Amino acid sequence: MRRRVVFLALLTGIITLPAFAQLSASLDPNGNMINYTAGGGRTTDPSMCVTYVLLDGQNFGGSGNAYPCSTYPYSLGSFYCNTAGVHVVSAYAQNTQGTRVSLGPDVTITVTAPPPDTCTNNKDGLIEFSITDSTPEDDRRVLQSNLHPGYPYPHYQALLAQDAVIPMSLRTVLDGVQTSGATVTLSFIDPPDRSPYMAGPSGTPPPTPPQPVPGPRANDNAGPLPTLTGNGITDNGNHTYSAVSGQNGFVGWNLVLDPAARAGDNYQILAQATFPDSRIAGGLSGAVTVWKRLFVEKQQMFRRGAALATDAPIGLNSIVIPDGKIASTGITAFARNDYVMLLHAPSWGTTKGSSYRGVYQIAVNPARFRATAQTNGTGTVTTSGSAAIVGTGTRFTQLAVGNVITVGTNVRFITAITDNTHLTVDTPIPSASNQPYKIGDANLIPGTYYVRLTLNRALTERYGIEPLATPGVLTLNDAVVRLSAASITAADYYDADHTALTMPPAASQFANPFSGAYTEYVVLPPQPTPTPVPRMVLTSDALAQQFVDKWFALPTPRPVPSTSSNRLDWYRYDTAPNHQLLLVGDADSVDVTQSHSNGFLSRAIAGEKASILNRGTVEWGVTSTTTPMYQGNADTILRRTLVHEITHQWWVNDAVFGSTLLDHCHPEVAYNSTSSYPSAGTPPTGLRFCLMSSADQSPLMPPPWNPSGSPINMVQYKYRDGFTSYHITQLPSGWNSEYLGIRRTLDPWRP
Repeated sequence: MRRRVVFLALLTGIITLPAFAQLSASLDPNGNMINYTAGGGRTTDPSMCVTYVLLDGQNFGGSGNAYPCSTYPYSLGSFYCNTAGVHVVSAYAQNTQGTRVSLGPDVTITVTAPPPDTCTNNKDGLIEFSITDSTPEDDRRVLQSNLHPGYPYPHYQALLAQDAVIPMSLRTVLDGVQTSGATVTLSFIDPPDRSPYMAGPSGTPPPTPPQPVPGPRANDNAGPLPTLTGNGITDNGNHTYSAVSGQNGFVGWNLVLDPAARAGDNYQILAQATFPDSRIAGGLSGAVTVWKRLFVEKQQMFRRGAALATDAPIGLNSIVIPDGKIASTGITAFARNDYVMLLHAPSWGTTKGSSYRGVYQIAVNPARFRATAQTNGTGTVTTSGSAAIVGTGTRFTQLAVGNVITVGTNVRFITAITDNTHLTVDTPIPSASNQPYKIGDANLIPGTYYVRLTLNRALTERYGIEPLATPGVLTLNDAVVRLSAASITAADYYDADHTALTMPPAASQFANPFSGAYTEYVVLPPQPTPTPVPRMVLTSDALAQQFVDKWFALPTPRPVPSTSSNRLDWYRYDTAPNHQLLLVGDADSVDVTQSHSNGFLSRAIAGEKASILNRGTVEWGVTSTTTPMYQGNADTILRRTLVHEITHQWWVNDAVFGSTLLDHCHPEVAYNSTSSYPSAGTPPTGLRFCLMSSADQSPLMPPPWNPSGSPINMVQYKYRDGFTSYHITQLPSGWNSEYLGIRRTLDPWRP
């Protein structure tokens, strides 16, 4: 049976009792009904005018706005049709801005037997909301924007499938019957912030908050109030709304967020109904909460490979790469019989969508050679608009398939040599007679060593260099990677656990940082294909961002007026709103021993950001006694690093802690740490650094594996604990936390 409430009497006059609150409750003589009295004396808050009584934490009634706001009103009433067992009656007064005063202490009542069915015939006015505090919290979320197709809204918002709108409704009930014709007034309540870092942790038993927290507060929303819209809903102009209940007592409306609402803002609807016979009822809906939704475009990088040093056209059976390591750890060169995959992405400044790849095998031992400058060819050549070239006085047999020949401005690759005077190139050349020609590849730097890989068959796709890049800069070229077998396996690429981003909101509130900041993350499937991107050493400069822009599924390029001599600066690939880019890659130095970080934020290009994880660095670091990561678990360290680098995209610390910290915080510990910030030495028990603590400002500690060795960085050492909590602290400017910074960033977020 459902619980009901009846108000036996309401005293509406001015109350002249002493300034104290009170609550009493007892069973009726038959043990069926809980009678209660809630009330108190005058208050200094002139707007305090609403009293609510709760049974087992659920709101069952209130005096509404019918009382002078200069007093606490009395409420007399009864709960009945309760299940047998222990029940808790509590009450509070609350003003229209959400400030609460307890009318406690709570009263515990034990009902020994369920009440008889006959009690259902004795009911007074009641308001039934579609959304109550017993509605699952996930269903009561309302997303400000949902900026990627195919991803559902939370339950109630999905009924309309609109950004920033959630439908709500109530029914007016009189004597147990859904009744029309009641005049209903709707207004907003701002309930206290429920996040543990604002209200304090909770649990069974509740832990002691190790760091100070502001405590539960009402009226703590950061953004403006929403509006209510719908058929029959009248805006009274003072953040209240009126309606008349229709068939079956129904009143429906849409709660529409203000564009300046912030994640974590929450609202309850306070309703007061006056029935045609002048009886009244009051009620409070469940709280709905504003959430952001962010989408992460995540790509993995191949572990082994190199950029092409020059073009590789269809029909050629060889490719040229720089002479150097193809991995920061492990295998350092290609070998005969290796399976390789060639990767192509559209050239810079062109529309995405034509990426492709092909798998080959290396047929012979790789050949190392030294590039020479272009030379004038012997004799002259004649072309006829085809791929055939006829020479006069030429010595074509001294050349090799794969050599480059330039006739006028036409650069071609030799695909076949018949004799001294006849050869074939990869694509036709316009007709010309007795022309001089050059031999040599202008894309190769004279005096530099390269490696030629001869493949087991001719290329069926064209691969090449980035035409707009400065000669010798290979970062954006097509590439070749070494596979462990004839197809891609998990051992061929770098990855990192992203579950700290994507745990369901209710399940992770607030064990993970972004759900704690009322921000839901979705990691998208790799696009445009599930193939990892080429292995490339990236540093925190514009080329790192441009590499990401080229290989990720970004929209059509935007031309940018520029006088820069670097033609790559002539285009931008803007990241979509509420989308973030994440690459799990190798190292940020050719020599992994010189790599300086677990990851970094690429922010060299305005309007574009990317978080890059140096998994190669971490995997090496956990094996080296010279690093703070030694003997750690790479997956655990990267789980923390991933969240750290994604947090940097929000850029929430710089204005508070100073630009010299590059958006880190100092000196801070996580809000759930049991220790204060240390000065040096062994980390104290229970220490958890804030996820964004500055390693550059870190105290030093002796290495546990060698206490007499050179001190190591304590912040970096603690990355092995995998914790991803932020700090919460009070500064002269007010309460500060990355949680709050992320929450208060306007939606949609833009890089």
